[in-house]
Amino acid sequence: MARVLSAILCIRAHTEARRGELVAGRDEGVCEQHGQEMKDEALLERIQAALPVLADLSRADLLLFRRSGADRAVVTAHARPHSLSPVYAESQAGREVTAAERPDVLRAFHARPWRRRVHSETVNRAPIARELLPVYGNNGLVIAVLAIDTSWLAHERQLRRSRAFRAALQRLQETVLRGELVGAESLSPFGEHDGIMVVDAELRIRYVSGIAANLYRRLGYPQSLVGRHISTIETRDYALISASLREQRCLEEQGTEHEFTWIRKTIPFRSRDYRPVFRRLARGASRPAGVLIAIHD
Repeated sequence: MARVLSAILCIRAHTEARRGELVAGRDEGVCEQHGQEMKDEALLERIQAALPVLADLSRADLLLFRRSGADRAVVTAHARPHSLSPVYAESQAGREVTAAERPDVLRAFHARPWRRRVHSETVNRAPIARELLPVYGNNGLVIAVLAIDTSWLAHERQLRRSRAFRAALQRLQETVLRGELVGAESLSPFGEHDGIMVVDAELRIRYVSGIAANLYRRLGYPQSLVGRHISTIETRDYALISASLREQRCLEEQGTEHEFTWIRKTIPFRSRDYRPVFRRLARGASRPAGVLIAIHD
């Protein structure tokens, strides 16, 4: 009898211990899932803070979609550009769409593998160019989709810009979607008549827009600046761009160049080298690749 009682007590103790392990494991899993969700929310907050300046430089409306059901998505953020007329007359933030209305967006949450591709759509009876980019969460799954909507005319103008500028803009878009752009929320808007310059990580000028070239021409630099080291230009550019690269954050400064008052904004971008786009957009090690500079006179 004593042996039977002892065996029963042992079985009960083992059962209770096993139940405790299951509860602890379940609690640990819930805590881990909650931690992942908190990290994803923090990532989306960083992305939303950077959308206004990215919309200005992309010359496009940026709409951030999140799933709101099996066949539904909602626009959680909408940044409209100051650098040209926006595609949408009113903010689309809060608008819910179905798979029937926006099948491309709903499909984008499951697309594999991802490739950068622009396709045509119609908004308010006008043709637009649309590109969809995924936002990957900490678990590697798509948690949001960014729609880059621009008028077809503005899209064609962007295509005529130099390859160096287009590559820098793509790296900046990817930097934003990885949540790596810091300080963008403190920048003033970029306007239609502001100049743009691209400087690489070695501080060499890779692109100067026509407006920026005219600004530097007024300072006594009539020749092309492309290929020159930024330190050879006797302006505040070297100090500001070096600080932005070193600190890996956006900076803005108002200063006087000769008799002109300029407002400069520096936006650093990072790269994951020449990986496929779905790997470049995923979280992981990246390196400083350069700075986009916006100049307002």
